[in-house]
Amino acid sequence: YREPAACAFHVEAHRAEGAQIPEAVDRHVRANLFVPEEFEALARAAAGRSEAVGKLLRELQEPRPAGEPCIPWLGETEMKERLIRLCARGEIAINLRGMEHLQAAAGETEEAAWMRLRGKLGTGKHLDETYLLPPQAAPHSGGKPQPPPEPDDGRIIRETGPGYDPQQPDPPGKIFGGGEAELVEHAAGATSALNLLGKIESWGIGAGAQVQDLALKIGSLTGAQLEALLKALPDGMTYELKLNREKKK
Repeated sequence: YREPAACAFHVEAHRAEGAQIPEAVDRHVRANLFVPEEFEALARAAAGRSEAVGKLLRELQEPRPAGEPCIPWLGETEMKERLIRLCARGEIAINLRGMEHLQAAAGETEEAAWMRLRGKLGTGKHLDETYLLPPQAAPHSGGKPQPPPEPDDGRIIRETGPGYDPQQPDPPGKIFGGGEAELVEHAAGATSALNLLGKIESWGIGAGAQVQDLALKIGSLTGAQLEALLKALPDGMTYELKLNREKKK
């Protein structure tokens, strides 16, 4: 705010009152202003330069140079968790003060890697001694296989392995063949609702399209947000619900 003339303000009504205002503002920042892809691209670039985690976090708290769009600051804890998520997906590695290398293991799922790696980043001065690295740069046994390429339209390519015969039809019930209609699977990583709307448009899913087996994953939300989400679901359909609730100590 040292140069008010260079500042631009985004105005959006939150319709909250009293003690609910901070939570409403926080929700709008995460859903409408924070773009995960921009943060992840910045983190991968920092890993390519082997930069310290502390340096990256300090840069995120300041306006970006050359008039580049700023990435909203979500707090140290959440930013570190997002770095660990990138690490669990095999997109970066982390040198933990020279004592341990954090990296997804060969054949390990993202969730298994996340549970193993979460909470390992320190605070304060320790973050200046913790470095982001490109994947494969950290030593590990066996190597991490590269995932199959993903096309721009978000379709998932089926990975073939030993014993796979492309001439044989898929078993009944699978998404690739075996049914009356061919189904094409699409997937998008965690992002804002606005970006998801853009995704389904790019996939050619219009109002008349038939969609099956939709799964919407939300990392965390409050009870009020869950209630609002359920009230917004259309009538005339059935839904399954599964969640983990934090137990009060």
